[in-house]
Amino acid sequence: NASATVTIVERSFATGTQLVLRNTGAAQLSFCLAAAAGIACGENAIVVDGMSEKQIGVDDLGNIVNMFLNVTNMDASNEGRWEVEIV
Repeated sequence: NASATVTIVERSFATGTQLVLRNTGAAQLSFCLAAAAGIACGENAIVVDGMSEKQIGVDDLGNIVNMFLNVTNMDASNEGRWEVEIV
């Protein structure tokens, strides 16, 4: 939903794990590792513009001790759409 934060998955990640973050919608999205479900992504977030993707190391999303991969929709009027792939 617009301006919402949701948890994509709760799991542990190993250092060096690579992720492809795909934004398949128009809204700008930010992705992060958080200590709990539903926590909005802040300063350690990776921002992915609409209709684009980024391949990043999981370490770039924040502290890998955090087990919640969250996404925050930064758009107040458009629904967010995404895909995450572990490579």
